[in-house]
Amino acid sequence: MKRPTIKDLAQALTQAKGHIDNDNVREDDTLPSIDVTLSCDERGFALQLGDNSFTGSAYSFKHWGVGTLYRRTNCRDLAKDLIDQCQELADSDA
Repeated sequence: MKRPTIKDLAQALTQAKGHIDNDNVREDDTLPSIDVTLSCDERGFALQLGDNSFTGSAYSFKHWGVGTLYRRTNCRDLAKDLIDQCQELADSDA
């Protein structure tokens, strides 16, 4: 499975924080945030920002990691978690 490095994904997530709008507050939350989906398989990987229930690049891949990005999120920790979720799904396929 191809996947980004933690460092590269953390950098992308740090940049994504700029897309968090003050009005983007989920019903079950009080802080502005944005949903993030990392999708991976043997062909490569993609990062999708926003509601993952809409068709996007993530749907063409086998494995996903899903999380929520806040302005105060430790992007390295979130990157590791997303990659680990993808790896767990890949391991379960083996």
